[in-house]
Amino acid sequence: MEQYYDYLKNIILNKYKVKYTFPIKNIKSVLVIAPHPDDETLGCGGTISRLHQEGAKTTVVLMTDGSSGRKGRETSHIRANEFAKATEIIGFDEILTLSYPDGELLEHCSLAKVRMKKIIDETSPDLIFTPYFLDLNKDHISTNLIIKDAIADDDTYIAMYEIWTPILYPDCYINISDTFDKKLAAIECYQSQEAYYQIKDKSVTLNSLRAKLSMKRNIKFTEAFQLFSTQDYIQIINSFYSGG
Repeated sequence: MEQYYDYLKNIILNKYKVKYTFPIKNIKSVLVIAPHPDDETLGCGGTISRLHQEGAKTTVVLMTDGSSGRKGRETSHIRANEFAKATEIIGFDEILTLSYPDGELLEHCSLAKVRMKKIIDETSPDLIFTPYFLDLNKDHISTNLIIKDAIADDDTYIAMYEIWTPILYPDCYINISDTFDKKLAAIECYQSQEAYYQIKDKSVTLNSLRAKLSMKRNIKFTEAFQLFSTQDYIQIINSFYSGG
């Protein structure tokens, strides 16, 4: 946990700087890791749509089949259709599905790491989007464990996005005011989740709040991220979840 405490201490001592753009010029390729259908839209849909418009190749990897609940197979089919529609609206160029059982990703980590390494090698992303490491959904945790091993030999940036757990100290705010309509349209594809979790209202509230907290005027909606270099990301995940 020592690395995690150092991370918090640096934040408290204001040794990090808030950014309003990503620390990479001319982003050519981005990779979004979504543990479940809708994570890619809720966490970074506005940003991905913006990057797509700016010419970056956008790839999303869906880790699980979204089959949680009593009607597993039926739910999986519904969410797969919703995912296909939403990712088309956002503007993903490539869609990859690994289809591990929802809620059981940890049991498949070994194989998933091999597959993820291959995907990263093939897409050569400048930036990888993954869930916030303090979001305690077990598939979100497993996703970070998979990513930290898959990127061990790479030099890239990790942008953690927020879903159910707001990021404690975001250090990157991306203005999505011009692409928020697309994000909302993509969210509306997920009617199975809207019925239970009211995800549209939560997204409007969170992205509006982030805009207000960004200290920038005349911005309506913002997505917030926590940025890490490859090695810092690996150290944080090891420290927090592996006792390293």
